[in-house]
This record gives sequence, C-alpha cells and structure tokens, in this order.
Amino acid sequence: MTEERTKQTALAAYLRHWHFFEKILGCLVLLGVVALLACQFWLGQSNGRSDVWYGLDYAEALPAVQQTDGLWGSVTLDLQTYTELERALVLVNGVEAGRFTADSLTLRVYDGDLLELDCTAYSRPVSFHLSKASVGIDRAALQTELELCGERAIIGRIKFR
Repeated sequence: MTEERTKQTALAAYLRHWHFFEKILGCLVLLGVVALLACQFWLGQSNGRSDVWYGLDYAEALPAVQQTDGLWGSVTLDLQTYTELERALVLVNGVEAGRFTADSLTLRVYDGDLLELDCTAYSRPVSFHLSKASVGIDRAALQTELELCGERAIIGRIKFR
C-alpha cells in the first residue's frame, strides 16, 4: 500500500509541476503576442503618418526611371467635373500626347518637356488637377489646378530635381 501511495504522491507532484510550467508558458506566449502587436503598431506609425514617402503621399508619387533614352517619369492629370472629354488634348512639346477618354490621363514625360492643355473644342469651363507626379519631378514648376474655357494653357516644363 505504501508503494501505491508513493506512486500517487509522485504523480501529484509531477502534475503540480506540469501545471506550473503550463501557466508560465501561457504567460510567455501572451507577453510575446502583446510585444508583437506593440512593435507592429510602433513601426506602422512612421513618424505619425504611414502614407508619406519623401514628403509626398503614396497616392501622389509615381516612380522615376533611368533608361538609355534618359530619365523619364510620369504625370497624371484628372478631370474634376467630367468623366471624359475626348476633344480635350494634352500636348507634350506641342504634339498631341493624349486625350481624356476617361477621367484621368497618365503620360510619360522627360526632362525639359513642355506640357500644355488644349480645350479649344469646348466652350464651357473645364477643371483639371495634376494628381500624381513621379518622385524627382519638381511639382513647383507645374500648375496643379487649371480651369479652362475654350482656350489653351501651359501646365509647365518638366524639371527633375
């Protein structure tokens, strides 16, 4: 009988140690999850704004690309009040580069290109917005808001910083 009691005592001691180990392990897992969430929150803050990249919103930045034909980038122009204006033209160096068959138009531009809008086909006011420009393009050299009424206007000359 003492042998049976010794086995029960040993088993009870083993189970107490196992339950203690389970509690410690559970606490460590919980602390690890809390630490992981805290790190994700801290890294996601990025100085208060997670959508800023070199001073521009991600929505306003397009990549600039260096190839054998020179550095080029992209600009995107949006129509403000219409979904399309097929006879509204964007000219690059005086040559038609695109029409507004949709509410936005993205163009490849090179350093020194002159951008113009031609709305001479419309006698009503049309508003345009420069919504995106490649990183490196000097946005200060370009007009970001234009309203034309049957006229042609210069957006600006492309300059890379």
